[in-house]
Amino acid sequence: MRKILFSTSLFVLSFCSLVHSQSKKPLDHSVYDSWQSISGEKISNNAKYVAYGVAVQEGDANLFIKNLKSNAIFNQQRATTSEFSFDNQFAVFQIKPFFKETRQAKIKKKKADDMPKDSLGILNLSNNNLVKIARVKSFKMPKKAGYVLAYLLEKEPVDTTKKKAPAPTFENTLVLRDLASSSE
Repeated sequence: MRKILFSTSLFVLSFCSLVHSQSKKPLDHSVYDSWQSISGEKISNNAKYVAYGVAVQEGDANLFIKNLKSNAIFNQQRATTSEFSFDNQFAVFQIKPFFKETRQAKIKKKKADDMPKDSLGILNLSNNNLVKIARVKSFKMPKKAGYVLAYLLEKEPVDTTKKKAPAPTFENTLVLRDLASSSE
């Protein structure tokens, strides 16, 4: 009787493990594309805010800025490369174009001027007021100074529909912004 019970339980266990092993999904590119990673971790100077990005292998990233005192979380889709101002009043980050738009533009072999451009996000941490600026190539903030932000704008696209000769354009424009007063 013990031998029959032992044989039956052994058979059931081996059958269950066989069924379980067959239900596992194989690793392929579709699985890799769904994996997420954390990047760009930053802590504000007063340690009240933390920023981090969550990126997928293929797709749009998300930036999270968390107030460690109130546990409130600000989420900006497609944002990367964040910085806190020295006085801990502002968070500045780059917002990438949608992954699908960029991919389609690359497939169509568009010129660099016709590719989707990044934007800049400026978040006031005291009231969560967000300002977005289009066509920003890059930005810099001083390490040990107050409210100044420098960013570089992409050149404006030339309108070819006008018959008039286009005015001379500069390649890029450097803008200095006072974050406290929003003057440029």
